[in-house]
Amino acid sequence: SRPRQRRPAGRPLPSAQRPERLPAPPRARPSTPQPRSAVPPPPTMADAADLREENQRLKAQLADFQKQQAQERTQYEAKVVTEKKLGQQHAESAQQRTSELEAAKQSIVKLTKTLEEEVSRREQVSADSQHLERRMQDLASGAPAGTLSRSPGGRAAKRADEDDFKAREQASQVSTKILRVVDQWMRARDLQQALLRGAHINDTAFATLVQALGDCPSLQTVDLSANLLTMDSCSDLCQLITIAPQLSFISLADNLLSLRSIGYFMTAIMERQNTKKLMPMDLLDLSGNEGFIAAASAQPPEALHRQVKSVLGREGSVLPPTGTELVAQVMRAMWRFLHDTGHPQVRDSTADEIAFHIMDKVTLRKMENALLKIMLLSTEEPGVRPVTGHLALLSSLEGESPYVGAAAVADATAAPSAKS
Repeated sequence: SRPRQRRPAGRPLPSAQRPERLPAPPRARPSTPQPRSAVPPPPTMADAADLREENQRLKAQLADFQKQQAQERTQYEAKVVTEKKLGQQHAESAQQRTSELEAAKQSIVKLTKTLEEEVSRREQVSADSQHLERRMQDLASGAPAGTLSRSPGGRAAKRADEDDFKAREQASQVSTKILRVVDQWMRARDLQQALLRGAHINDTAFATLVQALGDCPSLQTVDLSANLLTMDSCSDLCQLITIAPQLSFISLADNLLSLRSIGYFMTAIMERQNTKKLMPMDLLDLSGNEGFIAAASAQPPEALHRQVKSVLGREGSVLPPTGTELVAQVMRAMWRFLHDTGHPQVRDSTADEIAFHIMDKVTLRKMENALLKIMLLSTEEPGVRPVTGHLALLSSLEGESPYVGAAAVADATAAPSAKS
């Protein structure tokens, strides 16, 4: 037998020869002792006394709080009553000041009326004095008293008296109209209508009046017909058209405006139509103005006049006398206005050759809608239509051949049948 070899002391055994070790049993943790439920000791007499003392203290504190709350409520109610009294006093004071202001306004109106009456009396006394002086002169010249009324001088004096009476009556009516409008504006700082027909308002007076009219948010109707307004008031009138929110009717008939004003009014109405917060204009009456009457009585170029007649004839429109002449003159005035104001769509044309066809159709439609609101010549005859400004653009919107000045006149003279 071979001798067994000894393993060196520091050399480990192979894994196959190692003995398996059993896992160590888990160690038992020491159990923590559970605390026992504490049983409160029974209350003693001292604890009951403390509870009663604490209860009394809380009751006293609650009573103090309630007393303080009642005092604060009383103070607050007294303060509310004081504030109400102060507010009532302020309201009564404001009402008193308003009443004083109204009384002052009424006093001003009465004083103004009294002044007008005194002026009328003075004028009447002056007229009577002049009449008596004329009678005394007639008597001094030896004319019989009974023949004064039949003599030429007597008849002249009578006519003068009648004219003076009519002038005083007219002045009284004018003063009444103006005072009525001023009184209404002073009361409410607003007007729905300003009826000042025949009030002898000139440009200077209107420059002051338009400031009040422009501050009236409810202004709907303005009647300034039969006054003395000229082109100097055109700018103020256009401004009123562009700012008055409810304005729908303006009458400027029988004034002193020129034919050129129609271009400015058309521009103002177009600006108003482009502003949504402004009510659309219904009518602007320019009939009977000095410039329009002169234009209707003047003879327009023959070719232009024939063109207007042709277009209106196809439409079946019957205009008042001088209506076609007025339309032709308005066409010329509108075309020159576009040139004078530097409209970009007419730069490549001349002021003497009317050529609305070169303008954009959208622009022409906007101009037509504005001119449709402008009355140029009114009429009450049945079957006769009034002349409005849009008739000046009717031939251009229908595609009529344009008017080209002297060349068109020559062509019309050479071949009238081709023009018809």
